[in-house]
Amino acid sequence: MPYPSYHAILEEVPGLSRTYIQLLLKDILKDAKYNYADRRGEEKETYALVEFQGVPSERVGGALRGDSVVPFVTLVRPGDIHGLDTEGLVVARDQRMKLVLRARPDQTLRVLRNIQAWMEHHNWPKLLVEMDMPENRTRRIELTRQADAADVLFVRSVLVNVGNRLEACTAEINDDLARAARDLFAADDRPPGE
Repeated sequence: MPYPSYHAILEEVPGLSRTYIQLLLKDILKDAKYNYADRRGEEKETYALVEFQGVPSERVGGALRGDSVVPFVTLVRPGDIHGLDTEGLVVARDQRMKLVLRARPDQTLRVLRNIQAWMEHHNWPKLLVEMDMPENRTRRIELTRQADAADVLFVRSVLVNVGNRLEACTAEINDDLARAARDLFAADDRPPGE
């Protein structure tokens, strides 16, 4: 049985990474314990867990038709130490190869497809696409050899403009942000709790 999940919108704050926010929320929720009855009817104590999954909301092809560019990609494959006496050695790390793209945005998908075709014959199973997006944002999108880059979905942030400057770390809810969040939730076609 899948665990219930709930929709939330997280404000992106420069300098605060998603990992840090997730750890912070985990610590807060760990202190908010509650009781439940297990299958045998015994009362137990537990707490909620937090995990950011993100809602894929943009395709690579669509982002490249906008103001986004791909400055480079990174090919990744498992380290290969076949034939080497490994006594006293640490397990090999992944091998990485960085390729800088010198293509116009309208040529980028063709270049990505060429790289994917080459990967298939040279044992590179993973392609990480670094995408520079508007508002000084970047995204790293993982592609497999079989995926069509244009159709791959990724999680994209949405810029919300508000009327007044926001105070840092305020406990008050901004009406403009709350309204934008309600609109985003209304546009999401997934059922609640999924």
